[in-house]
Amino acid sequence: MEAYRSSNYVCPSLRHNWTIGAPTGGHRGAILGAWNPYSQRQSLWRNLRADRQLKQRLAREISETPRSVWGGCASWWEHHYFAPGLDPRTACRIAGWMRQNAWLWLDGRRVCLVYCAGGRATRAA
Repeated sequence: MEAYRSSNYVCPSLRHNWTIGAPTGGHRGAILGAWNPYSQRQSLWRNLRADRQLKQRLAREISETPRSVWGGCASWWEHHYFAPGLDPRTACRIAGWMRQNAWLWLDGRRVCLVYCAGGRATRAA
């Protein structure tokens, strides 16, 4: 879990950089990724295919266009999407569908890590 806490999540189109526990800048929604399911490295081709599937799914769930986000630290960086206005229940379902260990929830005040491995969501920060 330390890797998540030391990561930065950069959204160039919003000119915003989020970290877990930090203020959201008033943003509400979820940051979800599809790369490297269950933290198992995949080829770029597989990650890009999963990324397209996630973007299509998010486009059906929210009224705004999902925003591109790069998240990580040191040598591990992954592409994500910020889905403004996405509710936490739907975000958790999508994260499970994409076989992700965790996702970020922006509640309008601070950035929270939601750990969801094993099918149960746990708010960690």
